[in-house]
Amino acid sequence: QNVKVVHNGTTRIYCVCDSKNSFGSCTGFVAIKSLADEFPDEELVTHLTNEYDISKLLSHCSAIRAALAEKRMDGIQTIVLDWINGTTLQDWICLNHKKGSSSSLSTSNHRATIHESNLKIILQLARNISNALYEIHSAGVTHNSLNSQKIIIDDKDDSMMVKIIGLGSASLLTDKNENSDERKKDIQHLGVILFKMFTGQCPFRRNHDLDLTPGGEKNGKALQSKNQLLYMLTSKVPLVVAKLVLDLMEAETSTTHPCRSAKDVGRELDSITVHLESIMSNSDEQRICGRLQFPIGKLYGRDPHLSILREVCNKIGT
Repeated sequence: QNVKVVHNGTTRIYCVCDSKNSFGSCTGFVAIKSLADEFPDEELVTHLTNEYDISKLLSHCSAIRAALAEKRMDGIQTIVLDWINGTTLQDWICLNHKKGSSSSLSTSNHRATIHESNLKIILQLARNISNALYEIHSAGVTHNSLNSQKIIIDDKDDSMMVKIIGLGSASLLTDKNENSDERKKDIQHLGVILFKMFTGQCPFRRNHDLDLTPGGEKNGKALQSKNQLLYMLTSKVPLVVAKLVLDLMEAETSTTHPCRSAKDVGRELDSITVHLESIMSNSDEQRICGRLQFPIGKLYGRDPHLSILREVCNKIGT
């Protein structure tokens, strides 16, 4: 088949074989993106046009797919982008944590920690995503709606290179400072993405903890309590990783910590990777943070009530 529908919502995205290289694709395929409604809202039209304009502006960035054409096809506003082979980060997270539930976790002191080899892979991918975001920021653009559905991974290559897509809400930076407030939303979204990568869970308040559904990191949902987030992280990763992720998720609201740039995040992740063996050996003694503990025999005859207390405490912040 020369044409395949890969997304069908307010916009339709087709993967089309460009055998004659009519559009100048690098992969032999193009993504044709159009609006589904015959009479679309002005906002949707603006988003589609903006995606093309920003992609064209970032044509020199390796983290972005090339914008090839903007035209009307059968009277419908359409943009043509280079096709990217790979999988979404969302799908990668689901697959990685399903495999991890049986093969990549080790139990130590009641902690289901990620094995060092698997943690190294996640750190490498996290570093690549941070560097890709830094490349966009350096070119004078903020994404504004980054999530795990808008990151494509070439997971067939050990380098795990990434592309960032979905630039409809992107905007030009007016402040060129690496730590400017304009970048804060992207940095906070990066923190949420890293949280999902390391835990396989959603950090927002929900009726259930496990949430691997697409777009879980958007829609302005309130974060779970800091204790709950810290517990979820330190049950899987060393404390230094947990602290970094928490700081990033608070980037937009924090008044005590200066906002990191995406470049800073990449450097910190690189440093963690370099010293990972030492960090992991020290984390063997790490307790899970953010969790109340009730020692047996210290509740003066109330030990039978422990299960009730634990159940109530587990519901706090969820």
